[in-house]
Amino acid sequence: MKKSILLIGVAAMAFAACNDKDKANELNGDEKLVDVAAISGNVQKGPFINGTSVRVAELNSNLQQTGRSFETQIADNSGAFELKSVGQLSQYVELHANGYYYNEVKDDVSESQLSLYALTDLNSGTTPNINVLTTLERPRVEYLTSGGTSFADAKQQAQAEVLRIFNIDFADINNSELLNIAGSSQGDAALLAVSAILQGNLTAGAASELIASVASDIRTDGKLDDAKLGSKLKGNAMAINPDEIREYLANRYKDLGVEASVPDFGGIVRNFAAKTEFELQSNLEYPSKGEFGNNVLAINDTACMYGSYSMAVKVPNGTELDIKVSAPKRGIWYFEMLPGVNYSTWNEDENSRHFRYSGPCTVDIHLLLSKVYKDEICDQHGVEIFREFVNNKVKIEVFENGVLTMVKDFTILQEETCTEDFLYDEKPGID
Repeated sequence: MKKSILLIGVAAMAFAACNDKDKANELNGDEKLVDVAAISGNVQKGPFINGTSVRVAELNSNLQQTGRSFETQIADNSGAFELKSVGQLSQYVELHANGYYYNEVKDDVSESQLSLYALTDLNSGTTPNINVLTTLERPRVEYLTSGGTSFADAKQQAQAEVLRIFNIDFADINNSELLNIAGSSQGDAALLAVSAILQGNLTAGAASELIASVASDIRTDGKLDDAKLGSKLKGNAMAINPDEIREYLANRYKDLGVEASVPDFGGIVRNFAAKTEFELQSNLEYPSKGEFGNNVLAINDTACMYGSYSMAVKVPNGTELDIKVSAPKRGIWYFEMLPGVNYSTWNEDENSRHFRYSGPCTVDIHLLLSKVYKDEICDQHGVEIFREFVNNKVKIEVFENGVLTMVKDFTILQEETCTEDFLYDEKPGID
């Protein structure tokens, strides 16, 4: 009998503990209840597309979920959502959207889904938007409120800190959830600038990782301390074309039949790229040797002998690599057309080609530098009046996610004693 009473007592205490734990997430009386007919807004990176799921979760004053939530979906490609017949709800809610979006940098729908969040006080309005600013500031707001800062003050402080990362210091900007990339205010321009910088030439997956990493980094002190993250932001800002993006978005909204005034945000992007204290850092790795010889990308000298080299580089996930090889004249350099070599057509004006790859991958291109080239000067009748054997030049430029991160400008050294009858052998790989 005593054993049964003991078990009942333990069960009762466990039940009470569970109830106390559940109550901790219930409304605690510090919130104001709001009669909500509907909650509507826009989900924007570029605008999210049809089928995106949107979840609205009720929060108590400690920003803990109470267990009440509502779900809906975006029903077109404009990014607009609406949740009807909500009823009475706590003033604090968290919004979460997950889906595909229009990539405003590449003028195409993203290849994978992205999650964005927003925290809002419904007393300020029931038309909150979900965007990259609301997502970046969310962990910081939660951290500040846990230390006793009011929700309104935490929102204001977190938003200012996020904008400061991008060298944006506008006065009187609306709360982030009230901004719109299709608006016309300074705040709308700031939102679009941050959205485009975070995207850069990254894939949707890499952009998602960057957004999450920045949000996590600034959570406790409001500052971006990770130099590599800052480097990515600067590189992205340098790589994008704001005028092109603005045109893409305007056409996108026009095609959707949505009246939009896409803000001019180019000055914000250029200001960040020029004035940020972050320095560019490459994520690429260059081995000293490749399958075809010394790695020309790892040579520190400004001169090299003619012959066979590797262009070898390890490309991490989320990185777009573009190697441009050019020379003053045609016939100075060649490459071997091996399987897996992704090359562009020959540019007659620059005597150049591009080699493009998406990480993760290891690139190793067989590069052949010409032994000698005849430099001829002829008169107006085409009669040769001067001939000289010269050391040739070749230029290699490496672009990482659209940003120039390396320039190799080599003089190709020749044999000291060459006769004018010497001709280089034709090599395969050029058309």
